[in-house]
Amino acid sequence: MNVEDLIRQYVNQSNIMQLATCLNDQPWVVTVHFYADADLNLYWSSRSDRRHSQEIAANPNVSATILTHENTTEENWVIGLTASGQAEQLDSLGDDITGAYIKKLLKDPELPFKIASGAVPDKWYRLKLLSIILFDNKDFPTEPRQEWHAK
Repeated sequence: MNVEDLIRQYVNQSNIMQLATCLNDQPWVVTVHFYADADLNLYWSSRSDRRHSQEIAANPNVSATILTHENTTEENWVIGLTASGQAEQLDSLGDDITGAYIKKLLKDPELPFKIASGAVPDKWYRLKLLSIILFDNKDFPTEPRQEWHAK
C-alpha cells in the first residue's frame, strides 16, 4: 500500500485527534472528535468561545496528531499521524459531510439542525491539511517517517 492510502485508512479508523493552536507564543492542545472527507479535510464541531476556537480565529495555522497504534507486547509497532494546515470556522457543512460525521462519530442526528438554529452553541470547523507525517514502523520498518503533501 502507498503512503496516501495508508493515511486515508488510518484517518478513517480514528475518531479523535489532538489539535494544537498557538497565540502569543502560548501553545494549546485540545482533543476533538473529527471526520475526514475524501480530500483529507478534517471536520469537527466546537463552541466558538473555547480557547482553541478563539485561537483559530486569530491564527489559523494549526497542527494535529492522530495516534493509530501504540506498541504492545504482542504488536511492537507504532503508527501515528502528525498533520499541519489551516483551520477555519464554517457557516455550515453540506449534508454529505454532516451525515458522514454523525454516522462515524455516533452523534445526535439532530446536531446539524441544532447548530444551524443556535440551539447548541457549537460551530463547524475544518482543517485543510497541507502535509502529514506518517510514522509507521510496521509497514515501513527501515524508514518509518513518511511524508504526504496536499496537491
